[in-house]
Amino acid sequence: MISLEKWQTIRHLKSVGVSKREIAKLVRVARSTVDAALAGDDPPGYRRGCPAQDLVEPYREMLRIGLDRGQAGVTLLRDVRKAGYAGSRTSFYVFLTRPKAELQPWYRRFETGPGEQAQFDWSPYTLPVGGVPTSVIIYGTVLGYSRRVHWLPSLAENQEAVLEGIGAGLRHFGGACRFLVIDNARAMVLRHRGADLRYNETFLAFCGHYRIQPIAATPVHPETKGKIENPFESLDIHVLRGSSWTDFDQLEQAIAAVEAEWEQRIHGTTRVPP
Repeated sequence: MISLEKWQTIRHLKSVGVSKREIAKLVRVARSTVDAALAGDDPPGYRRGCPAQDLVEPYREMLRIGLDRGQAGVTLLRDVRKAGYAGSRTSFYVFLTRPKAELQPWYRRFETGPGEQAQFDWSPYTLPVGGVPTSVIIYGTVLGYSRRVHWLPSLAENQEAVLEGIGAGLRHFGGACRFLVIDNARAMVLRHRGADLRYNETFLAFCGHYRIQPIAATPVHPETKGKIENPFESLDIHVLRGSSWTDFDQLEQAIAAVEAEWEQRIHGTTRVPP
């Protein structure tokens, strides 16, 4: 690697019309070194920092799936931050404005049989309850075959609340599926790096009680548990966005009402009510 001084001299001499061969003689470097100094604009030893939008790149597939479902940008930003995105809101939205064709997904929907699989997830919200902005966590469970769904609003986001969220869904459905697809939150998963998968012991004991086999979703690939994503989007649009409640009980009632409507409507994929 040549010095910064020689790099600058080579580029200056070329700009005033000196030939590459003559430059090599004057600076006492190889002709290939002259070519390399003139090839790019970065000085020797320079390494470009990670562009802000590169922080979004690992979540490209997640964004593709979300855009294909028609999810709003605020929902997608919430999901990528939950998955580990540490960049700015601006960088995220700049990335999201790329041509739609560039972000189109290539995947195949995976269906399961009756009683085989459920999916579980949760999402935090700040909602006006009793005239006060309140942190509310909504836990959701969906049956993969029928698309029946159950939401449980809570004021807590800890392991006890997570397990209560799952249990509430199972009680609502009247039983447990063979498999439960989950996220990689530490309340359930301690480590998930490829084949290196370690579940939280308390969570495993919970699964053993209900005779459920957990399936940890592939990190940064929300399509693994894609069936639980649409109910959250519907809840956000039809109940939470722009609404307020006098107390927590009224919020629970509003969620229960839209849940009942969800279970009676004709589902777009199954063509029957959940």
